[in-house]
Amino acid sequence: MQNGSAVTDDSRAEIYRDMWEKPVVFDEICYEGHSGARWGHLSGEEMTARFWHATIAGTYAGHSETLTADGGDHPDASWAGKGGPLLGTSPPRLAFLKQVMQDGPKAGIDPIDKWWDAHLGGQAGSYYLRYFGDATPTEWALRLPKVGLKGGEAFRADILDTWNMTVTPVDGTFTMAKLDNYDFGDPARPALTLPGKPWLAVRLTRIQAPFG
Repeated sequence: MQNGSAVTDDSRAEIYRDMWEKPVVFDEICYEGHSGARWGHLSGEEMTARFWHATIAGTYAGHSETLTADGGDHPDASWAGKGGPLLGTSPPRLAFLKQVMQDGPKAGIDPIDKWWDAHLGGQAGSYYLRYFGDATPTEWALRLPKVGLKGGEAFRADILDTWNMTVTPVDGTFTMAKLDNYDFGDPARPALTLPGKPWLAVRLTRIQAPFG
C-alpha cells in the first residue's frame, strides 16, 4: 500500500488497519533526501517520525532515500534507484526502533484506545508506548485506558529519546488504580516528568506479569 501522508499521524494510520483487518505495510512514506521531487526530500527526523507513527498504530513502514554521495539531485543514482550504502541520518534511528520492537511483546504492537486519540501502542495491560513526535512536552499525565487493567498492576517507565537513541529509566514504579470510568493511573504519581525535547517516547512495562 502506498500512502505517504497516512503515517504522519498514527491515528490516521490506524484507519487502514481497521479497514482491511490485515497487516498494513506503507511501502512508500516518502524518502529521506534533498530531491526536488515532493516524495524525496524528507529530513532524517521526519522519516524517523513516520516510522514511529506507523509503529504506534500497529502498522509497518518501508524505508528509502534519495541521497547521493555528491549531494546532487538525481534519485536514480541513490539508494532508491540502485541500492548501495545508506547515507541518511534515519537508518541508525530506525535500527533503534527495531531494537525497541524486539525488546517488546512477542505479539507485537497494537493501537490502544484508538477511538480517543490516546496515541498509545502496545499490549493492553502489560506494555505501552507513547510517542510525542515533534512536540516538546515537559510532562505526561500518565493515564492508561481501562482495557486490560483491574488495579494494582505495577509498571516501570523508560524515557526514550528516539533521535539520540537513548533509554533513560525512571526511578520507582507506577501502580495502577481506577481514576474514573475510562482511565487508570497512579494517584501518588499522576504525571511523568519529561525533558521538553522533540522526538521523545515513553515505554511502560508491567513488572508483575511479564508479557509473552
